[in-house]
Amino acid sequence: MIVQIPNGLVRLSREPQFLLETSTPLITLQVSDYASLDLLGLDEHGDMRLDPRDELFPFSVQVYPDQLLHHFRDIDWNSPDLISDSDFTPRPKAFRWIRWFDQLPNRLYGEHFGKYMVGHCFPDEVNKTRWLHCLLDDKFYAYPLASFPNDFDDIWIYEDEESEDEDA
Repeated sequence: MIVQIPNGLVRLSREPQFLLETSTPLITLQVSDYASLDLLGLDEHGDMRLDPRDELFPFSVQVYPDQLLHHFRDIDWNSPDLISDSDFTPRPKAFRWIRWFDQLPNRLYGEHFGKYMVGHCFPDEVNKTRWLHCLLDDKFYAYPLASFPNDFDDIWIYEDEESEDEDA
């Protein structure tokens, strides 16, 4: 599906290689120029790729539909128009995964995320990683990486100050 935005064109599609069993399918977002990608303001995503042979959409990145809701409100993310018959981006070397958990309501400030974990896994291990590190009510995101990370074996755990106070 091709959509026009103020600075250029965006092509949205669902590649078979990113139909993950454990989360919402990733959307491959391709843009006509880097300024268009920057305009979308994606906070968390996989590696951005440049394919200079693609004259129309040289920049691509994989994102989740909920990251695009602000910019593309009218798109049906389950539409057959988004589904691609084959993969057209290279297979990732690894995935960076993020697990959001302990979503405790805060009466003064509303919801906050509490804690999250970040790690890496091989492409064939995304589903297994989800079930090893997450509970059913956790949010789990896995972003493809074009290169193998140096800190592949590390897992980081983060928490906000409010969550630390509630644990005491």
